[in-house]
Amino acid sequence: MNVKWIIAVTIVIYMCGLESYPQTAPNIRNAEGNLALSFELLRSTKEHIKFVFELRNGGSKAVLYSTNPQQAGGDLGPYFSTDENDASVVNVQWRVFQRDIVLRAENGGVNKVGVELKRLEPGQTVKGTLSLKWPVVETSPPLLTTIHAKTFDRKDVKRFRFTVGYFDVEEGILELLTRKQFGWFVAGYESLETGGFRGKRLHEIQKLVSFEVSTSETGHNDQGILL
Repeated sequence: MNVKWIIAVTIVIYMCGLESYPQTAPNIRNAEGNLALSFELLRSTKEHIKFVFELRNGGSKAVLYSTNPQQAGGDLGPYFSTDENDASVVNVQWRVFQRDIVLRAENGGVNKVGVELKRLEPGQTVKGTLSLKWPVVETSPPLLTTIHAKTFDRKDVKRFRFTVGYFDVEEGILELLTRKQFGWFVAGYESLETGGFRGKRLHEIQKLVSFEVSTSETGHNDQGILL
């Protein structure tokens, strides 16, 4: 699946027809006073399924959240995979992965897999709509290769699990980003040289916030889960 997406000022994702959305957001739970994620199903047709989302920093410190993922084949868009325990659940992710997945993905060599980090200050929110086109196809990453990638039609998917990776803003990460010449793009295997996480790779200190949505209940939204 070749999914194109664009980032806007207050919108994280654009896939197959992003549009602005009124500022009335779905109910969300503040995950332990930190980052909260919410998705709500707007409509589902034979061609598309559409959601409204909100990502809010309810904590007292800034965070860096992942956006603009690039897949191993060069396409822009979130990473898709099936749940290991339930084939009717599709994972949709904006995050970094461990080194072996990134470096071996697709062709066994170094590629452009990675995400862009953006800063979200305390009390700030990004919101918008996300439209996915059927069928949904697994991507690399997290798969090492898409040769045997699964394809999901509308009838196959009962739930979507959306996951966003993020990092607390701290000395080591800021120092790493100052060495990035072409923007805050990271793959996840970069090592921190200073700060409290010195010697750690980014994927080791990444935090994840997730939210699950049923595909059968328009207007229904479940409780967010901090992982």
